Amino acid sequence: MEDRADEIQSLQEEFNDVFDFFTYFVQVDEEVYLANRVEVRGSSPPTVVLWDAWIWDERRPHRFVSRAELLTTGNIRIERLAHADEQQDAQEGMRPHSRSELGHR
Repeated sequence: MEDRADEIQSLQEEFNDVFDFFTYFVQVDEEVYLANRVEVRGSSPPTVVLWDAWIWDERRPHRFVSRAELLTTGNIRIERLAHADEQQDAQEGMRPHSRSELGHR
């Protein structure tokens, strides 16, 4: 039992270490992925295609993949990570405004 807990703890630490390198958090059928590009193709059933991805799976010796296709009949959750928006703003020469700068109190 402790070995499983240690594996999960190690995986959580790895997830935290690589999180900032990715643009999207993806959850498909309760499985977790991080990716820099995501596309959903089709609808019956949909296929989720990930590029430049990290896969949460303690059974895999290598969790980084250049491309993965996930066929599912379950739920799909895709979130663009806030730090990705901040990086894009910085690249475009923009910066987030504080509420006071926008006239909000």
